[in-house]
Amino acid sequence: MEEKTAKKAAPDKSEVHPLNVIKVTMEDLTEADRKEIEEEITREMEEKRNERLACFRKTKNGVIKQIGGASTSSKKVSSFVTCEELAHMIDTTVASKYGTDVTEITHMISEGVHNSFDTFKSEFKQDMNNNMPRQIRSIVQQVQGELQGKRVENLSYAPSYNGAVAHNDVNQTVNERSGDSVMNFNLQQPYY
Repeated sequence: MEEKTAKKAAPDKSEVHPLNVIKVTMEDLTEADRKEIEEEITREMEEKRNERLACFRKTKNGVIKQIGGASTSSKKVSSFVTCEELAHMIDTTVASKYGTDVTEITHMISEGVHNSFDTFKSEFKQDMNNNMPRQIRSIVQQVQGELQGKRVENLSYAPSYNGAVAHNDVNQTVNERSGDSVMNFNLQQPYY
């Protein structure tokens, strides 16, 4: 046992081991390599500075507000993070930063959509009642009556399955019994 601990402390110089690696310093590099590394470091620092500044916004009044957190790229994350853990971390971060705003916006959007659907439904029903031709209304009432166990008697219009028929005579009466409406068969719209 003592031999194994001694080997770990001082590895053999002929073996590949992290302790045997000779580190290179900036002075060991050529002038061109040094310049390239310094330019890359300067460029990376500028990118990092811009990332950090992107988390802030200036209002019209000159007030500076932080709208996002600092970059997480500098934090070390274990390489064995499961998708569930990552999703939980993202949810936690978003909830802590934007939780109340997201909840309010979601509530506002859902209320608006719900109100829009209610308005559309009521307006559509009203439009259908106002603009639906009398024949179609009577058919709808007949079907509704049959579904409710009632039979609508003596309808003025019986549905035809022969298709549309064009007539030259413009003023033909549809309801001969009452005589209160006239149908223009060329336009297929009742008028009173």
